[in-house]
Amino acid sequence: MGETYEAQNKPTIILIDEVQADPNWAAVLKSLNDRSKRVFLACSGSSAVHIQASADISGRRASVEKLYPLSFCEYEMLARDIYPSSNPSLKQAVKDALYSSTSASEVYKNLKTLEVRVNQYWARADKRHVRHYLAAGSLPFALAERTLPDVYDAVLATVDKVVSRDIQELGKFDADTVLAVKRLLFILAESDAISNIKLSRVLGISHITIATVLDALVQAELLVRVMPQGSALNASKKPSKFLFMSPTIRAAFFSVAGSQGTSMTREGRLLEDVAGLHLYREFASKGAGSITYDSAEGGADFILKIGARRQIAIEVGRGDKTSRQVVTTMQRVKCDYGLSVSDGPLQLLAQNTVVAVPLDYFLMM
Repeated sequence: MGETYEAQNKPTIILIDEVQADPNWAAVLKSLNDRSKRVFLACSGSSAVHIQASADISGRRASVEKLYPLSFCEYEMLARDIYPSSNPSLKQAVKDALYSSTSASEVYKNLKTLEVRVNQYWARADKRHVRHYLAAGSLPFALAERTLPDVYDAVLATVDKVVSRDIQELGKFDADTVLAVKRLLFILAESDAISNIKLSRVLGISHITIATVLDALVQAELLVRVMPQGSALNASKKPSKFLFMSPTIRAAFFSVAGSQGTSMTREGRLLEDVAGLHLYREFASKGAGSITYDSAEGGADFILKIGARRQIAIEVGRGDKTSRQVVTTMQRVKCDYGLSVSDGPLQLLAQNTVVAVPLDYFLMM
């Protein structure tokens, strides 16, 4: 730096990567921060657990910024230099239309006003890229890989590292349990909600350990937990649904296990991961809302609660979906309106209580 650390007389930025390699990184950076007001420290690391778990980074001294898997628009920005219109923000306009409207009719009206801007974006972006995004495009490092097998090898290697390092740190699990974690992820990749007792029978470890492992996978940010809708007592009797933080991770497990589902079913699961990531990123992680699912048969994928009373039933899938699952949930749970996201056209359904939202709009967020 040309002079002592404390004597810096101009603004200086120090960038440190893989900071968790030093177990005392947070205390060291805190000390450095206290020794100079002219130095700004920016650190990054690949371990979500280690970066967030230290008490030394709390308070006003540090700000933690999570880097989530890519949305479709972010993927297009990085991979092909294609940007949505930003003046005003198209993402924010679609988000406001979907979640800040007072009724399904208003959602439809607001989305209709955005039709020209959305179509202008898709005139530059290729809809064929959506399939590749679902399979391999949500993790930035995968953009450098040439083939899907290369992508999935890199993803599974990353998962192995998280399981052997982060999960072990969180739970202090024995060797047999650590080996079972990978099998657990394979099961979750092919499942909707599944009870801990059933997982316990399949994996041969206690349901209490299963619960601890799942908590660790959520904390390590491999999984997003979606609780069942209902009171705390009723919800505790039903299994949570676990989505993958990135659809690319689920796709990697599909590639190894040879998923028995149809192409439409597999893509539907990947799209549900995208929707779960979006709702977690925009609402749950910010304390701006909560997400649950309807555990009754034929219910919607998500129920988004914003504030004290506002609720929206949401169904997501490939193909031209009907409003049936959203309507079924709305008959059981009081919702302001419902959203059915699919490949179909923009339209009002179910006596103007549900909006069929094209993926073209939803992927803007």
